Amino acid sequence: METISLLDFPLTSKKGMYVRFKGSFNKFLIKELRKHFKSYKETIEYLKIKGEKYRVNIKPNRNAICSWIERGRLPLWIIKEICIKCKIKKDVIDRQTVQYGLWSPIAVIKPKLPIELDPLFVSIIGNLLGDGCNSKKYSPLYYAQVREEPVEIFINKIEHIFGKLGGIKRKFNIIKKRNKGINYEVKLPHFIGDILEKYAQTNQWYAHTSKIPEVIFKENKESKIAFLSSFIIDEGTVRDNEVHITSINLRVLKGLKKITHDLNYESKIHTGKNQRGKYYFLAIKSVTKLYQDLANFISVYPSLNFEKYRNLETAIKIKQNKTKYKNLKHKILDILITPKSVKEISRSLLIREDRTRYYLYKLKNQNKIKVHNQERIFGGHQNTWIHS
Repeated sequence: METISLLDFPLTSKKGMYVRFKGSFNKFLIKELRKHFKSYKETIEYLKIKGEKYRVNIKPNRNAICSWIERGRLPLWIIKEICIKCKIKKDVIDRQTVQYGLWSPIAVIKPKLPIELDPLFVSIIGNLLGDGCNSKKYSPLYYAQVREEPVEIFINKIEHIFGKLGGIKRKFNIIKKRNKGINYEVKLPHFIGDILEKYAQTNQWYAHTSKIPEVIFKENKESKIAFLSSFIIDEGTVRDNEVHITSINLRVLKGLKKITHDLNYESKIHTGKNQRGKYYFLAIKSVTKLYQDLANFISVYPSLNFEKYRNLETAIKIKQNKTKYKNLKHKILDILITPKSVKEISRSLLIREDRTRYYLYKLKNQNKIKVHNQERIFGGHQNTWIHS
């Protein structure tokens, strides 16, 4: 499996990254570099020259070195230059690292190094294409969602790949809650965004202009399933034996259709229209095969046992249900002694939601049931029904 070591991290952000090591390993690195020069003055002059290619200006005196040692953290660019000069291997640096991040409250405090480019890593790209935003000028890359479950899954993925995120000097909460519109935001540190963008070879995460990176199409089956699952979590619905992934970006859906073709799923892109204008959705019809592939994926990563996967599991049971109900209207009436939604009735009787709606409106026209409550949900509203 391909990996990314600390020395492979890109240094593209304006804010520099600092690294904390076990014990006195930072002193060891400085001393190893010092061996190549006659004095500390020559050592710092060497670093000053090397710093120019990173657009870093350091004072040519010993105080800079003392400052880094006293604070217990070395800038990543200096570590890179020391390792080049002293021929120190990547795995040595990875094993000695106990924390890395910006010179701020945000850091990876229990790092996992080297970073593995496993299916979960690939799936994060899908999350950011679906619900990611960025502005290099004002803020780092962030993930935005209206529901809590996808946010928790996203954070679990980040910490599975990079390690535990936390504060250096004070408690740091990665989730920012808002009162209106988007309920949750997960702002990623600049260095994590840089790593993801280096892999994806893109910094375009906007809904209208983004596209699926070419590297995704070259991934293996497990990574493509993981990538697709992130869109199902963020933008998907399970409806009448199909999985629908909705987007205003036709280019992204065409890319997803190519991935479903690679996975041997039957799918088709449809056009819809609502109050906001035109939108598109990819309908995946091979739900049994999709469910089996997701089941295998979730068996490896149990934390991804998400709600829409469980909805898909119910859809499979409905599809496989061969029971022929007699007097289905009476069975629905029996259920509606207490208020129930279409989904609840459908799951109780293991029948399709469109068939459930058909009988509900028949019973409503016969004045045998009525709408008990209408609840606003994302994308519209949901009725609950009760016996008249």
